[in-house]
Parts: sequence; structure tokens; C-alpha cells
Amino acid sequence: MLDLQWFGGINPGSDDTRMGTLTFDPVHFPDAPAKIAAYRDQDCLGIMLIEEAYVGRALPEHADLAGRGCLVPDHPGGTSPDYITVNPWWGKGGMIDYTSDACGAYWHDTKRQPLIDLGVIGHWTDLGEPEMFNPGSGFSLGDHADGHNVFNLRWLRSINAGYARNGVEQRPFMMSRSGTAGIQRFGAAMWSGDIGSKLDNLDSHAANQKHMSFSGIDYYGSDIGGFHRGDIQNDPQRKNRMYTEWLAASSLLDIPARPHTENLCNCKQTAPDRIGDLGSNLENVRLRYRLIPYLYSLAHRAYLEGEPLMPPLAMRYQDDPNVRNRGQEKLIGRELLTAVTAGQNIDRGDVYLPAGTWIDWYSNERVTSPGMLRPVPLYRDGLFRLPLFARAGALIPMAVVDEQTMCSQGRRKDGSRRDDLVVKVFDFGPEVGQQRSFTLYEDDGRTIAYQQGAVRTTGLTNTVLAPESGSEETHRVRVEIAPAQGTYAGAPDSRVNLVRLVTDGHALGASLNGQPLAPQTNLAAFDAAPSGWIGLGNGEVLAKSAPMAVADAKTFVIQIGEPTCTSTNQYVAVPGAGNGWNPADPDRRLTSCEGRVWSGEITLCNEEHKFAANGGWAVNWGCDGKQDGANCPPREPGIYRVSFDETAPASSVFERIGEAAACAGGSSLFVCENGDTSWGTSVYVVGNRERLGNWDPKHAQILVADGPYPKWTGYIDDLPADGDIEWKCIKRLEGADRRVIQWEPGPNNRFDPASAAQIGDFHGN
Repeated sequence: MLDLQWFGGINPGSDDTRMGTLTFDPVHFPDAPAKIAAYRDQDCLGIMLIEEAYVGRALPEHADLAGRGCLVPDHPGGTSPDYITVNPWWGKGGMIDYTSDACGAYWHDTKRQPLIDLGVIGHWTDLGEPEMFNPGSGFSLGDHADGHNVFNLRWLRSINAGYARNGVEQRPFMMSRSGTAGIQRFGAAMWSGDIGSKLDNLDSHAANQKHMSFSGIDYYGSDIGGFHRGDIQNDPQRKNRMYTEWLAASSLLDIPARPHTENLCNCKQTAPDRIGDLGSNLENVRLRYRLIPYLYSLAHRAYLEGEPLMPPLAMRYQDDPNVRNRGQEKLIGRELLTAVTAGQNIDRGDVYLPAGTWIDWYSNERVTSPGMLRPVPLYRDGLFRLPLFARAGALIPMAVVDEQTMCSQGRRKDGSRRDDLVVKVFDFGPEVGQQRSFTLYEDDGRTIAYQQGAVRTTGLTNTVLAPESGSEETHRVRVEIAPAQGTYAGAPDSRVNLVRLVTDGHALGASLNGQPLAPQTNLAAFDAAPSGWIGLGNGEVLAKSAPMAVADAKTFVIQIGEPTCTSTNQYVAVPGAGNGWNPADPDRRLTSCEGRVWSGEITLCNEEHKFAANGGWAVNWGCDGKQDGANCPPREPGIYRVSFDETAPASSVFERIGEAAACAGGSSLFVCENGDTSWGTSVYVVGNRERLGNWDPKHAQILVADGPYPKWTGYIDDLPADGDIEWKCIKRLEGADRRVIQWEPGPNNRFDPASAAQIGDFHGN
């Protein structure tokens, strides 16, 4: 998406400005046709161009439009163009009267159609409120009040009509900053304008999307990372955190998903490979691409039935009063639920799950909800991920996306193409007779041929079958891929079919069209085999076919039994300071085992801990995954759902799911903040009580880094309630320089441990 620079930029306060040319700047874009073709053919990229309705008075286009009566007049019914000097950041001049259909058609055919002929695929209509105007001016419709609300609608309509009039097969797509009801008919999306770079504004954007959905406008996006950076531009850690969270939200919910910022200085990064947490950004963009077959099918349903793509929960759960003010939570179609968590806890978001069974997209954990708030971790394996849940029974068609993927058409860097049909299926569980269906829609992705029926549909069905008599099965899952109906230019005639079943049972076998599939012993063998099945041990079962004709029916049946355990251990415990380091404590045991993954719920009260097997220390794992390794750092007091994998002992997962009554009243929260602490630095609390080291730094209490922000937190138990407590934050480098200590400047912090948690601000260098 090219901003003002594509036509040569602007000249603030001057008639001599390039605003309104709609012609590539020949200096900085010397061979635009060749570049556009190369982007399309070599890089799988298309170009969208910004345009405004304003035209600099010194341009020949201004004189041309004025002579045709196509500039807004200085009064209703007038013939002299209005001279707009209000807020002349773009320059000074006139405004195209898009309320006139004839003027809109002339401008399209003269200026915009040549760009479409070059290969431009989208049009970014900016400032169409219109932003700058003189109140006494007129339109072809009358005065400003008559033209204001329909100005942008008619602008967008003129583009759509121009495509049809010129016989353009490419489908029109526009992105508008404003409009009124019905703009979606013309191929228009909206975005939330020049939004500020604050998570509060991301929160508001999410709530606004709810109202857009109710208004029939499904395609709604934002300037990812915000348009006005303000003081956050000079605060890299806040800026990176904000951008990472914004990109994650927009990757799931925005159409189009568009990183953008005010960057006339060419000094502000906004690309997701240059700002924020790059690993998180990559995975969140890849998730967007994986979901495109599902999202694209929803787009067809919106086109055919008016069904919203991403409705608020209130649209589907109208009898649940708890969802009516939760504008930050969205359904993606009917099957997925997500939540924008801006402004919530830095490492955890609270998500409301309506009544039903939901499965966590990342952990495969199954949650049966009566209609409740649920705390959800925002960091998974060190990456920021927006909460995402699927309904039990859901079928989600997906694309293959990896480091070779170039674009949603399946093109790859090595010149190959992946047309695999991947269906992620979420098991109902052993509820025989349960069934869910979904229709996959596909077309050429570029033209309006879908309007004449050039569409392929594929029916997908998930059914729970009874176990075979005398078997060890609890149930069987049948996934049917119906013969494809219809076709389009470039449609594959055959493809690999892959089912990813998420279940809390244990796979016993799989078949395709009544013939057993060969079991594979590891993922590499599964990937190399033309067909087969494998249980991954994390609640997922994969089953695939060799390439098969899309006209053929495919029926996968996966046999599910009770979870099985392959560990040689009887149980794994989580002993720590809170239970006297007792590895035999029954309240600290993880007793549920699938493969060699142990899980269970335990209580932790801000204490160091580690893992041990079978009630002793003969087999144990530290946080580094090693025998007799380092203790794990303290965690916030609470009830935790823990998952521990013996094959990857350093990758344990702790999910806090509630408050811990056993810890209540015995812990006080300490928070130390410092904007410039570097890697290798630890932060401690020291104070006037024995639990705080009696002012001796050697006995200070270490805190834990709280997410990517420069903040450290920790709960300290057993502080006496018999008077004021004084304390300070200190920091020191680990390693050889550990003796170098820096104290928080200023007076001591003071608080009564019986009162609310206190914060100590630490601004030392």
C-alpha cells in the first residue's frame, strides 16, 4: 500500500502540490509498470495506491476538472470552484465533486483506469469525510449537509462502476476511511482512521468493529501499531510491546491487515520484521495465512447470505447477558472465538467463554464452560499469541504455511505450489451421533468470475460414531470430504487431504475409504510417507491421503480410545518451598499421563520449585531440564494447570487458572520498575524485616521479570503485620560483576502489608 510518496508527495500550504495527480512520480518510481509486474510475477505481491479527492490549484488537473464543473463549487449551484485552504497540510486547491456520477466516471476513466491497466489491484480512498471543506460550499446534490454523508459512498461507487464499464475482470477492492451504509456492495473495506499508538485505542478499535459488523460492514481494519506514535516512539520497549499485541489482534481480525504509521519523515519502522517481537510477529502472520481457506469461505457466506464474518458474541449468544458489553471478544464465523486483550494483565487475558465446550487452539485443552471468564496465558513458548478457542466439533479448513510460503495462492519460493486441503477437526468427545458440517469455498482469488458461478465448493462433515463391538475404542471420529462441486480457472484436479484431529483421547488407528492407513512412528516419517497416520502425543492425530482427485469422496475414520501412558514413572510431582520440598506430597502430583506428558492442577504460593518423579529425588528435573538442575523461579500465587513433558523437560507449561485460597493473606506483592535494565541484570527487594534481608543485599528477595516490560514482580510471604515496612529495589549484574549493586534512589518505600499492594519505582541507571 503506497502512501502520498507514490505521486510525488505534497507541498504544505502551497497551490503547487502534487496532491491530485494520480500519476507515478517518475523520479522515485522510474519504471512503475515493470516494478508492478515484477512484484506480481516474482514476489506474489499486489499494489494498492492512496488517493484523495483534493487537487492542487497549480496542477493542470485542477483546470481540467474546473472546466468540466467537476470541482465542488464555492456555493450551492455555483460555477466557481471552491478554494480550500483549511488545514493545508497537503497544499491548497479544490475538491473533486464525487456526488456527481458523471464527474466520478470521468476521473476514473481518465486517471484511475490507466493504473488498473498497469496492474494496480486496490484503491485507498483517504480523507473522504470530506476532512477539509468550507461550510458554505456546495455539491451537485445541494449544500454540504446534502452531500456529506454520501460523498464517500458515491466515490466508492464510481470506482466499482468504472471497473464494470471498462470490462475489467479483476475484482474491485477499496479501503476507505469513511462511508455510509451500503459501501460493502462496491468492494469496500473501512479502517479506523488516524488512530493513536496506544493499547487503549486498540481496545476501542475492537469495540468499534462490533458496530461495523452490526451495520453489515465485515471488512474493517486499523493502522496496525497506530498512526500517531507520539511519545511512545522514543520508548522502544513500550512501542515494541504495543506493536506486537496490535499485530497479533489485527492478524486475526482486520481485513485488510495493514501495518501503517505517519511516516513522512521516513524514520519510523512499521514493518513486522523490523519492529516489535519478531518471532511473535512471524507466527501471528503465519496463523493469519493458515486460516485463509476458512476466512475466504466465510467471505463467500457473507456475499451469498449476508452472514457476518466476525460478529460479536452477542450476535450468536443473544440470550446470554454477559456478552452484550464484550465488544473486545469476537467470533470468527461460528466456530472460532478470540479476544483483544489490550489493557489487561501483561501476561494473561481474561476471556469469556459462552456455555458449551471449547478447545484452546494452542494447548488443545478442552474446557466445558457454563458461561464463565477464563484466564488465558498470552505468551506461549515465549511468543505473544492472542487467545483463540474452537467450538467442539468445529471443522476449520486451513492452508499449508511454512518458511517457503509466499502468498495465499500456495506459491512457494522454490517455484512449487501447495494445494493440500488441511482440515483441523475438534473432536466432540464420545457423544455418539454428534455432527457438524462446513462448506469450503474456493475461486481464482482475483477476478469477478465467482459472480458467474466460477466457484468450487467442498462439503466437510465431522460425525461421532459408536465404538466397534469388543474394541478398546471409546468412539470413532468420521471426517468426510465430499466430492468437489464446480470449478474455476487454475483449480487443482487432485490434492493431498490431511486431517488434524484434536482429541483428548488416544488414537488407536485410522482408515481412508474403508482401508487402514499405515501408522507412522515419528513426524518425519509421516511427512515422508505418501499416506498414513500418527498420534503426536499432544492431543493431535494426523491422517492423510496421497493425492486424490477432488471429484472423489474421502472418508477418514479415526479410532479413539482412553488416553494411554508410555512413561516408566508412576507420577511426577512439583515440590517446592511451599510444601517443604516434599516430592511425595499428594497435593503436588501430576497424575494424568498421555504418552510421556504429565498434567494436573496444583497450588503454588510464590515459591521456587522443580519436578521430581515417584515421590523421591532419584529422578528429578530442574527448570533447565537437567537432573538436579536449577530451581524454577517463583510464580504468582494461584492454582495452576501444569503440563510436563519428560521428552522436553525444560518446556513445562504453567497456566494460572484461579486464585489460591491456601495463599490468601500470606503474601504481599512487590513491583520494581526500571526503564533501562539490560540483559544479565537481576532485580531484588531488600528491607527492614528478616524476610527482606534486614537491609543486607546478600539476603535480598529476587523478583521475576514480568513480560517484555521493564517490570519485576514477586510475592513475599510471612511479613509481620505489626507496623510499617520499609524497603527498596536494588539491581545487580549476574556473573563476575554480581557484587556491583545499584540502589533505588530517593527515600525508602513504606507500606503496611495489610493494605493493598504497593509499587516502588526504580529509575536508577
